[in-house]
Amino acid sequence: TKQRVDGRFAEALPVDNINEVLVLQPGVLEDTDGGISIRGARETQNATYIDGVPVQAGYRGDSFVGSAGAQISIGINAFEEASVTTGSSSAEFGNATGGIVSIVTRTGGTDFAGSVSLETDEPMGVNHGVGLNRIDAGFSGPLAPRLTFAIGGSLTGQRAVEEGLDS
Repeated sequence: TKQRVDGRFAEALPVDNINEVLVLQPGVLEDTDGGISIRGARETQNATYIDGVPVQAGYRGDSFVGSAGAQISIGINAFEEASVTTGSSSAEFGNATGGIVSIVTRTGGTDFAGSVSLETDEPMGVNHGVGLNRIDAGFSGPLAPRLTFAIGGSLTGQRAVEEGLDS
């Protein structure tokens, strides 16, 4: 079984990262450390491909806890399509005992296009928010005949979350 999510559709969803988009698919759950579990398998049993290139499972999103290596995180505004295969797969994907995540990054077009958005809870005052600020930006267009580019990203910051008595 393969479910596909269009990137333009995902931009309209109230999500912060691509893992939150993927857990909306049947058979995909968020595990205790924020990663995804496909058909009940551990996060390391999934195969992840970005533009057809295999990527180490567990470095897919910005929510992997305890990672010693670099992380790969695709912004909500930077992918064209994400798909999750929850059923059996061919021998080509032998490293996927749980499921397969495939992400296709956005491509440029014949015209220049761009977007910037800002989200914040600062106007509500110190007692009604945690100081969350988020900026999403994307820009794409042509470079030369038959050559285009697309770039997008998200920047998220948060002051602090107090824990404990009287928080």
